[in-house]
Amino acid sequence: MTGVNWPFLQKIEASRLRVWRKWLYWLGMALGASFFFYQIFQGVRSILQQKIIFGQPYWIVPAFLLAILVTRMQMMAWQMLMTGLQARLEWRDVLQGYVLSFIPRYIPGTVWGYITRGEWLNKSFAIPFGVTNLGSVLEMVFILIANLTWIASGYISTLWLKFAILIAPLFLAWVVWLITQWLAAKPVFLIAFGKEAEAAVRSFSLSRWLVITMLMIIFWGLQGLSFQMVIWSFLPTGQPLAWSITEYWTATSSYNLAWFIGFIVLFVPAGLGLRETFLSKLIQEKLKQPAGAASVISITFRLVLAFGELIWALVALIINRWRVLPNSKLSKSSTVLTTPKK
Repeated sequence: MTGVNWPFLQKIEASRLRVWRKWLYWLGMALGASFFFYQIFQGVRSILQQKIIFGQPYWIVPAFLLAILVTRMQMMAWQMLMTGLQARLEWRDVLQGYVLSFIPRYIPGTVWGYITRGEWLNKSFAIPFGVTNLGSVLEMVFILIANLTWIASGYISTLWLKFAILIAPLFLAWVVWLITQWLAAKPVFLIAFGKEAEAAVRSFSLSRWLVITMLMIIFWGLQGLSFQMVIWSFLPTGQPLAWSITEYWTATSSYNLAWFIGFIVLFVPAGLGLRETFLSKLIQEKLKQPAGAASVISITFRLVLAFGELIWALVALIINRWRVLPNSKLSKSSTVLTTPKK
C-alpha cells in the first residue's frame, strides 16, 4: 500500500499496547490481592472449624521465621538471575519486584505475576520484555529442577543415595545451560525473546547458574523443615520429639510433590485448595497422621507461608513509603524541572 504512514500506525499500536499492559497490571494486582486475603480467611476459618489444638504451639515461631527466610532466598535467587542477564537491580527494587509478582500469582493461570513484573521492569528500568520473559522462564526452570529433585529423593530408601541425588541437579543445570547457550542464536529464540536476550544469555556464567541451582535446592529443603515444624506443633503437650532425618526427608518430598501438583493445574490460583487436599492425603499416608489433623496441618502450613510473604509485602510498602517521602520533600523545595523516568 502507498501513502500509509506505517511508523505513525506503529506508534498508535504501541500506545494501545502500553494502555492494555497498564490495565492488566492493576487488574492483576487487585485480583491477586483478593485471592491472597481470601486464602488467609479460608485457612483461619477451616482451622477454627476443625477444633484441633496445638499441643506444642511454640514450633510455629521457628516455622514462620523459616518461611520469611525462604521468601528472602527466592528473592535472592531472582536477583542473581537478573544480574546474570545484565539486568542489575538494587535490593529495594528486588523486594518491590517480588511483591509485584507474588500477589498476582494467586490468580488462576500462573502467568499474571510475570506479566505484572515485566511491565514494572520495563517501565521503571527500561529492561526489555524479552529479557524479563527469559528471566521468568529460567526462574521456573531452576525452581522445577530443585523441586523435582526433592520429589525423586523421597522415593529412594537408602539414606546416602538421598544425599547423592541432590548433586544431580548440578549436572542437569549444566546441561540446561549448554542448551540455552546453543539456542541463543537460533531464530526461534530471537523471535521469542529478542536480540537483547541473546546478548544477556551469552554473558550468563556457568558458575552463577550452578549457584542459583544450589540456592533453590536449599530453598525447598528449608521449606520442608518449616513444614516439619508445623507438624511438631500439633504433637500432644509434653510428648518428646522423636525426630529422624528420614522423617524430615519424607515431609520435605511430600510437600514438594503437593506443590508440584498445585503448580501443573493452571486454573487453580496458586494451587489454592488442591495443594492442601493432596498434601493432607500424603500426611495421612506417609506421616501416619489422622485425617482431621492432616487437614489442619496442611492448611496451617499454607498460612505460615502466606504470612511469610505478607511480611515482605509490608516491608516493601514501608521502604517505598520511606523513599517517596524524601523525594516529595525535595521536589517541593527545588525549582529545577526534571523529566520523569519513562
